Amino acid sequence: MRNWLALLLLVTGLPATASTFGFSLDNDFFLGLDRHYTNGLRLAWLSDARRSDSGCGFATGLCALPGISGSNRHQAWSMALQQMMITPKDITRTTPDYNDLPYVGFTHLDIGFYGWDDRQLTGYGFRLGVVGEDSGAESAQKFIHRMIGSDPPRGWSQQLGPATIGGVYAFQSRQLYRQHLVDGYAWAAHLAYGADVNNFMTAAKVAGFASFGHHMTMRFIPDFTGLSTGAAMVGNTDGESRTGWSVFAGFLTEYDGYSYMERHAPDAYDLDTQRWVANLLVGAAHRWSAWQLIFTLRTSNSLVKHLTAPLTFGNLTVLWSLP
Repeated sequence: MRNWLALLLLVTGLPATASTFGFSLDNDFFLGLDRHYTNGLRLAWLSDARRSDSGCGFATGLCALPGISGSNRHQAWSMALQQMMITPKDITRTTPDYNDLPYVGFTHLDIGFYGWDDRQLTGYGFRLGVVGEDSGAESAQKFIHRMIGSDPPRGWSQQLGPATIGGVYAFQSRQLYRQHLVDGYAWAAHLAYGADVNNFMTAAKVAGFASFGHHMTMRFIPDFTGLSTGAAMVGNTDGESRTGWSVFAGFLTEYDGYSYMERHAPDAYDLDTQRWVANLLVGAAHRWSAWQLIFTLRTSNSLVKHLTAPLTFGNLTVLWSLP
């Protein structure tokens, strides 16, 4: 746990020249639930954008990746410390429920690199982290449950792990349409696709969404939920200080080729996971001065075939842009 506290200090102690800081919370208590994917935390930082015309803002090898450099393109990089936890529905049990999910805690560092223009965002990144006691998920969930007055979880002694997690991802988001209406109103549509290859959850993904708002930012990806990357901050802070708002809706379809939980849970568990998972999300954002508040609801079919209840949770994200 001490190693992850050191990483937390690294993230929160980044130089004041950084353009955007973000805090994000996933939790099913937004919907009065407490089961399965029960909590996720993220502290993130996005660097100042720079024009790639003025030279490579990263290591030369990264700028050679498709979509990172080019005329009239911007570059930035992000760093995020993320934690997520999975629990069974009944957290008061001290013994495993083999008909439900095991306890899983996953904490990792995510570093991403991005290139974009007015029409397209391309990103690459890698994750490095741990599953198990060193993730700190047990302590985090017990603290949160004390804060909100919920039952303390009693089964973390049976959590999966320990294991080291690593992997890479790549994606692209394209603006399909954007129309400026009268008095600062506009709407836009985007399509995103990519792959996330790691030994916790490997998936290929396609997503689309539409946004409508007043003085809304040029967001490429509105999804801050789950294992989303720092790419969600790109375009959300465009340097304007005026008040604005937006609403958005979208879908995410993913093919899950590998699940740490399925491969490493004891044989007594019935964890035949779904390969195809369909997600729907809706949300709203409000910006004032240097701050932005974003709330999202997300639901999908269950990750495990024999569990019929949908996986539903909310996300609250706060962004702060430095001048």
